[in-house]
Amino acid sequence: MKKRKIKISNFDASRFLSSEEHIAEYLKACLEEGGYELFVQALGDAAKARGMTRLAKDEKPRLTGLSNYRAVRRSARLALA
Repeated sequence: MKKRKIKISNFDASRFLSSEEHIAEYLKACLEEGGYELFVQALGDAAKARGMTRLAKDEKPRLTGLSNYRAVRRSARLALA
């Protein structure tokens, strides 16, 4: 019997966040179900879905340029105020 190769790709939640309502529900669910670490990852997914340029415009002057990417990367350690 021949072995089949299975192609598996990484899941990217941002591909399914097509509206502000979807993003809000996703963030809420991640915070409620997964706690802090999952919520931080969800923020990165939401930022990717919205587009970093739009995020930068909405968040000026708090986040600019490269700091946007640092703030939402998966390994970031954010402190919630």
